[in-house]
Amino acid sequence: MKSESISYHNFHLKVALLALIGVGFCPVAFSQSSYSLEIQSGVVANIPLPLVIHQTNQPDFSFIAKYRTEPLEVPYYYDFRLSRWHENYSWELELIHHKIYLENPNSEITRFAISHGFNMLILNRGIDLRGNILRAGIGMVVAHPEFIIRGVEFDENRGWLGEGYVPSGLAIQMGYSQHLKITERFFVNLEAKTTFGYARLNQNEISVDTYNWAFHLNLGPGYYFLKTRR
Repeated sequence: MKSESISYHNFHLKVALLALIGVGFCPVAFSQSSYSLEIQSGVVANIPLPLVIHQTNQPDFSFIAKYRTEPLEVPYYYDFRLSRWHENYSWELELIHHKIYLENPNSEITRFAISHGFNMLILNRGIDLRGNILRAGIGMVVAHPEFIIRGVEFDENRGWLGEGYVPSGLAIQMGYSQHLKITERFFVNLEAKTTFGYARLNQNEISVDTYNWAFHLNLGPGYYFLKTRR
């Protein structure tokens, strides 16, 4: 468990570093820019969608999967976002550490969870309309699956740097938020959004098509740095 925890934290630290670098290169004039950082958590509702299992020389099998999230259980659900603002528009890099646990397994599935992350790494475009922030984004799912399906167990030592994280599919989001001002730089972010993610997970002769549509209600601290927005 100790090595698994170290691997988990190493992955997310690397992604955070890439986010810091990436936003720095977004196409906005530095002298007229401000930056914000938000880290938040919350509650999530998942909409039941198909889970499809493909296996070589076997018929496909699908059913409507029901998921829970357990946001306050380790590893915690969180949302990290770094934004670069120019006037009322932003470019943002966001990492949503989403989690899903299958609630209705069957005889084909002994275990199915993506608890170290149905991670969504997303590039957003945002607009601030008199304190009402709207955003939309697109990116990719980086999943850390844990499953045993038809006797086949996912190898958690594969993927990025042998840590079990695999780029798996497409992610999109749309959201609305407000920054509740505390000081000139500190604020609390209140946000409601919806995400959709698709991931294809492969192990040996098994592949699994996973669809997730979720609604998120988040709350967390934020900070403006380098230049305070008006």
